Formats: sequence, C-alpha cells, structure tokens
Amino acid sequence: DDNTAFVTQTGADNTADLGQDGDDNFNETTQIGDNNSVVADQYGDNNNANLGQTGDGNSITVAQGIMGTDQGNFNTASLTQMGDDNVFD
Repeated sequence: DDNTAFVTQTGADNTADLGQDGDDNFNETTQIGDNNSVVADQYGDNNNANLGQTGDGNSITVAQGIMGTDQGNFNTASLTQMGDDNVFD
C-alpha cells in the first residue's frame, strides 16, 4: 500500500511497465520521444495514474482496480498524449 513511482524517460523505443498492488498508490510517468510505451496496472482502491507522452507512435495501457472479485473504488487516471499516431487502452 501507499506505493509511489515517478518515471521520466527521453529518447525512442522506451518502455515503462509498472505494477502496483494495494490502496493509495501513485504513478507519474513522463516520456518524451517516439515509439515509447507505458503499461500501468494498479490494483486496489484510491489509486492515481498521471501519464504523459510527447512524440509520435506512442502507446499507453492502463488497468485499475480489477483483481479477482475486487473491482476497486475511487481510482483515477489522467492521460496526455501530444504528437501523431498515439494510442491508449
């Protein structure tokens, strides 16, 4: 519980794959460059993900609150992508 992750990556073809299990977790990931990817998995309640990418061909995947029968409550995600051909799930 109460895990905090701050990740900053610059350049091309970077991957950030972060998993947090428990309540009150925070993930802030920033990527600058092309063809980067972020996978953020947060299981539990009151989790927050702030994910930002600048560049082309980047992707973000977020899963929050679902583990077994626990659906999670009060989770938030803020996604910002600037550039061309970016996708998020």
